Amino acid sequence: MIDHEISNKLFIQKIATICQMLDRLVMQDRLVFGYAKSQDDYNFIKDELNSLKRSNEFLDPEFFPKNKISFKKTGEIYKNFEKFLSTPINRRKVPDNLYLVEPKQAYYSDEINDYFNDYLNIIKLYEFFEKKADHITNDLGNVSLIFLGSKKLIISDIYTDVDIMKLNDIDIFLSKFLVDESSQGISSKEKEKILKKGLINFFKDMESVDFSQIIQDFNRLYTYLNDELDIYMSKFSYDDIRKEVEKEKVDFIVRLNKVFSDIQTQLIGVPVSVILAADKLKIGSAAANDESSFHGISLTNILVILAIGFYAVVLAMLIRNQNNTLEAIKDEMDHHESLFNSKHKGMAQKFQKSFIQIKNRYEHQRKMLLWVDILVCLAFGLIYLIAYVNSFSNLEFLLPIMSILLIIGILYFYRQYE
Repeated sequence: MIDHEISNKLFIQKIATICQMLDRLVMQDRLVFGYAKSQDDYNFIKDELNSLKRSNEFLDPEFFPKNKISFKKTGEIYKNFEKFLSTPINRRKVPDNLYLVEPKQAYYSDEINDYFNDYLNIIKLYEFFEKKADHITNDLGNVSLIFLGSKKLIISDIYTDVDIMKLNDIDIFLSKFLVDESSQGISSKEKEKILKKGLINFFKDMESVDFSQIIQDFNRLYTYLNDELDIYMSKFSYDDIRKEVEKEKVDFIVRLNKVFSDIQTQLIGVPVSVILAADKLKIGSAAANDESSFHGISLTNILVILAIGFYAVVLAMLIRNQNNTLEAIKDEMDHHESLFNSKHKGMAQKFQKSFIQIKNRYEHQRKMLLWVDILVCLAFGLIYLIAYVNSFSNLEFLLPIMSILLIIGILYFYRQYE
């Protein structure tokens, strides 16, 4: 068997070499003829054909004046793809070796020739449907594949050279239905049911189709069958996906709540610090008669204001840091939702309520931080107001400073929450 394959390949290789050396190469019926480019080529081709004739008498080479040479088609030698595919077996199975005369292209089973890639992919697709068919009939060499479901669909093996085209994503399509078990645990039998049901529904208005129709509609058929598989997988794993979404929802809500709980201890100190600061301030005549004063302002009040100001700045920075953390979680939420929608298109709508709940929690926490910021500003603003009102001297010095600080604070505040 091995010797036969080698001799067959060698025969095709020699024929390919001969045809490459012939000009005006033509094949009519079973006769191939052309013209040698030179006398040396003529002599070489003559010797090669006579040698091949000894192993294949049907070759029957003839030699004419003006370097004209002819020989008969034998074995796997064809004029072109049209003639090659007119032999039914060639539409279902690839020969070990073959040669097409007009395009001067040779195929060998152990070598790669890009010229035949589209044909080889079509054969792969046919073999795939052949394996999945419920029945196969053979009528004088013409084979039909029968698929049973809600109705019977017959697919003949007929297609021509016009149908030889690139099948996009053919390997992805085959891998989805040929792998025994998917990552979701769907068995090959279940996949076969989905395939047959989808195939019959796709051609629901037809009882019989040629394989050429399968080739022409492959892109649409692939999309349709892929969607059918995704829908089935979505139904199959609905509970798993629901548990995953609920787990992610709880995780996001806990993280959102933590944004506020992380600063609760510091916030408790706000009313305490306000009360202590108000108690320490010198008011009225006590402020005016304070022996330790600076330009008429009580130094005790200045120290209290500076201390409370430092605490206010630190707390404001902490609140803004938590706000940034909140925005980072929001970005992660949006990314997670986008990935989920693209991965589970068929059932994404069913889980929109969970994502809405997370978004509502985000908005609640954002408003909470806003109100905390407002209350902190009001609390510390109250201390500054008390200190200002009770510092009766040098009002012309304090008024512009406090006005400038107030304007800066308002602008910065609105910039953070616009």
